[in-house]
Amino acid sequence: MNKPDYEQNLAAIRGEQLPDNLSSEEGRTSIIRGIRHHHGFATSAAVTALSAEHAHFARARNARLIMSNIVPEPEEMDGSERERQPYCIWHPDFASETTCRELARRYPSMRYQVGHACAAAGFARLYAELDLLPDVVIAEEARESGTEGGRAIFEAIMASPCRYAVVDDFVLTISDIEKNSALPLGSSSPSPSCPAFLNGDTDVRWKLEDRRALTRVVWSSVLRPRPIPCIEEDMRLGEQEGPRPSEDWPESRYRSHLTPAEVELLYSPLPLDLPTVRKTLLIQMAAYEGNLDRYARLTARLAEAGMDRVELRCVLTTGGIPPHDVRALVGGRVPGMREQVAAAWIHCDYEGTYKRVDATPHWHLWLAAKNSPNPFYLRDLERRTAAEQDDGVDITNGSMMDRTADCMDLDLEPTENVVYPPLGDSMDVRTYEAEYGPYEGGAPQPGFVERYVWAEPELLRKIEDNICEGAFEGPLGWLDEDD
Repeated sequence: MNKPDYEQNLAAIRGEQLPDNLSSEEGRTSIIRGIRHHHGFATSAAVTALSAEHAHFARARNARLIMSNIVPEPEEMDGSERERQPYCIWHPDFASETTCRELARRYPSMRYQVGHACAAAGFARLYAELDLLPDVVIAEEARESGTEGGRAIFEAIMASPCRYAVVDDFVLTISDIEKNSALPLGSSSPSPSCPAFLNGDTDVRWKLEDRRALTRVVWSSVLRPRPIPCIEEDMRLGEQEGPRPSEDWPESRYRSHLTPAEVELLYSPLPLDLPTVRKTLLIQMAAYEGNLDRYARLTARLAEAGMDRVELRCVLTTGGIPPHDVRALVGGRVPGMREQVAAAWIHCDYEGTYKRVDATPHWHLWLAAKNSPNPFYLRDLERRTAAEQDDGVDITNGSMMDRTADCMDLDLEPTENVVYPPLGDSMDVRTYEAEYGPYEGGAPQPGFVERYVWAEPELLRKIEDNICEGAFEGPLGWLDEDD
């Protein structure tokens, strides 16, 4: 991003002016962020004209009007697919209960948005008046609101004999019971699923405080950070990175450590209704352990990209030695993975199956062969390469920036002797100076999680009392000694 674009987008976030470049993602999201946070900007002539032409800006503008206790006029809200009706009307501010009631009266199609706002703000009486289906997303928002009214809404939904998935924070749709369509963004949707269970998927209000900073860096299509779905439609863009501490949102609300009940979920069967939305570490540990059932349950939204769009650079030996038939199946059905399969056979020292795959000599295989105690593989690669020297192949010369090369080490996940009390809500992923880790350049660090889980609660309390918050490395026996 060049300097003029950065400065103009920053001005848009601050609600000062529209940028010249409206075609970039940063430009659009900066405008949406500024509109939602600044009433004067949202009602300016420039933004009003822009909103008349573009539905995504109109949704942001209408959300700001509602949060400023102004119910938009029909010409500002209505469209053939109701695409101008905002999804989120409860962040960064709350409308009054009176405004929410009038909004639901004038626009019945927004009853679930109003119900969601009631859950966040604690308007239990109005929520009861709306007579909505008991929705799991609204339940999670109510549980996390920290209000008496929110608690009442949560308990009312949980007391229902059957709960529904009407609201979808991931794709920003609300299933219309009568018309069997999705609102407000106009895409088709099936009827609300039932029964539905709480799964921690709600983009609750305190999560929206976590922001990625507007940056001057121009990311390539490969290195650009993957956007996280956001109910505000601003891709979580902010003037600064991270949360914004305030009296209403203390740091502990969104930079939290896991509670003992949440830690217990790391090693206990998951209940039908997940009691938390802080599940990043649960997902990471399920992925690390290869627990696909648990991972699928926790994520609910698996990647939609097909295998043809995924780089086939895989580690096939971590966590145990796969049997011959599994690797033969992969090598036969996915020809593009012959190199990975051959590397796995080298690590496992299976000469016969290694010969049958007949993988083309490559630097990655040469590195794997150098780490093998069996000299056969290195001799075989050198022999086959020597026979093809006319092609100018040199398997001993590769790029030190090649991340796949780090996957050829024998010990990809060294154990640790570290414990972090209290336990944070995500796993640490490290890179070591000039060395890259084996997984997309990083190395997961599950050791501190495992050590924390297996430690006695009294020992963890002693660590916190004696060391305060932070990492401790080394033996812990001295903590058991008498004072």
